[in-house]
Amino acid sequence: MSAIKAVDPRHYVALDMLRIVALALVAAQHILSLSNLDHWTNLGPINIGQLGVGIFLAISGLLARTANRPLSRPSSTKRVFKFR
Repeated sequence: MSAIKAVDPRHYVALDMLRIVALALVAAQHILSLSNLDHWTNLGPINIGQLGVGIFLAISGLLARTANRPLSRPSSTKRVFKFR
């Protein structure tokens, strides 16, 4: 047996790295705001925290949309109320 795991061909490392950059932008905005350095949080008309949130949500939405996962269980409403 090999200790190396097979890489999923649908996994994009570059998108993971871009999500980390987006997270770093949001964290930097929070740290700078708490340090009273708000003037560093804007790149012209763009707030770096809002930019990070937008990038993160766009990539997460893309990955959720392209995921090819079948539904494995019925919805929780049907299980709780036992509709037929």
